[in-house]
Amino acid sequence: MSEQHHLVTAKRLAPDGRGVASIDTDPEANAVEFLVQDLLPEESAWVEIEHRSPHRERVWARIVKRVSPLSSARSVPPCPAYGLCGGCSWQHLDHRGQLAEKCALVQAAFVSKLANPPNVQPPAPGETEQYRNKGKYVVARIDGSVVLGAYKPRSHDVVSTLGCRVVEAPIDKCARRLAEHATALATPVYKEASDDSQGLRYVILRSNADGEVLVLLVCTSSTADDAIRALAGLAFQEPNVVGVSRCDNDHTTGVLLTDAITPMVGSPTLAEYASGTRIDLGPAAFWQLNRTQAASAFSDLAKGLALPPGANIVELYCGVGAISFALAAEGFNVIGIENNSEAVLTANRAAASKSRDTTLEFLCADATQLDSQLLAGADAIVVDPPRKGLGQAGRDRLIAAKPQVIAYLSCGPESLATDVAALVDAGYTLESVNLYDFMPGTSQIETLAILRRPG
Repeated sequence: MSEQHHLVTAKRLAPDGRGVASIDTDPEANAVEFLVQDLLPEESAWVEIEHRSPHRERVWARIVKRVSPLSSARSVPPCPAYGLCGGCSWQHLDHRGQLAEKCALVQAAFVSKLANPPNVQPPAPGETEQYRNKGKYVVARIDGSVVLGAYKPRSHDVVSTLGCRVVEAPIDKCARRLAEHATALATPVYKEASDDSQGLRYVILRSNADGEVLVLLVCTSSTADDAIRALAGLAFQEPNVVGVSRCDNDHTTGVLLTDAITPMVGSPTLAEYASGTRIDLGPAAFWQLNRTQAASAFSDLAKGLALPPGANIVELYCGVGAISFALAAEGFNVIGIENNSEAVLTANRAAASKSRDTTLEFLCADATQLDSQLLAGADAIVVDPPRKGLGQAGRDRLIAAKPQVIAYLSCGPESLATDVAALVDAGYTLESVNLYDFMPGTSQIETLAILRRPG
């Protein structure tokens, strides 16, 4: 090999599925991090640099020649759009290998922040296909046909994702039929960087445990109502579709949804269930994509509090209340806090639909600006914050409240470790850490940490 080539061995996977290796190219400088496409951990290859970061010691490289056997954990990606749509970029690693890598991500985060990090165990394996109850599709017209798909990585070229193996079957079936209907109707399709701003931009499909589907057609506000209604009418004729709504979106920043949602035909909501309580979800409502894994995590959380029935719980960042309903099912008094007024309205409607002996109510408020008295009476506080974590203000408020137990569900290992370290410094003991594979085929991992205050 020439001086332009480097011999590397991948040690882990990057979120986009590239193998990560580091080598010392200069004794006087920091090691250079290599990101190599299609190189799994422990595989070695000669690589050629394609791009070098101007900001840090990082390069992107391609394989010139492999010098080691392929990993025994290598898998043939089942998805027809693998490598094209940018999603599920870990499919070339088998499921057990994915779980081990995700565990390593969380372990590394805790090691970097805690003097006595926990021994994190991989999550239990679950379904790797048809687990996702929501599908988001970019709409394009290619060779005269309407295509539902996704942008190729680092581009605005659309590739079809029909046949996607991770969405629930009713979603893929509905997406295929919508593409056919839109093609037959010559539905106007939005074209970026065009003088004509009319047309369908995105299709968002949500399915429930009964296989019912709620359809949201996202288009520009100037798109003719008749054109969208025609498509909505045909969509509603599909056996599983319970309702179709329209969302007007004129943003040019990649925002998918706005508040301008108008029901067109059928039901404006889809029924889901949380711990036996029906919740009617609107097209824009947040709901965990993997209901099976989410239900397991929520149940473990409620039991992990190890508090007697009647204990007072406050849940921050509660959304439409799925965790709160799991807590209420265990006999706790629960107050859920959420800053999205529509989510709070949905949660309170669901709570009112069932009689119970304990308190369950939802308040619209910013979790970072709560009255300290609301938190002061809590035996436990449950948090499920955005990926960025609690932040300094959130941590300070939590520590000042002094609940006996804190349950922290997180999709961001680094922010979780930062927040847990602050709570440990404040006197809490990290009692348990459990992982849940909400999104197989990706680098995403959900972590549940239970912390308890001594005495």
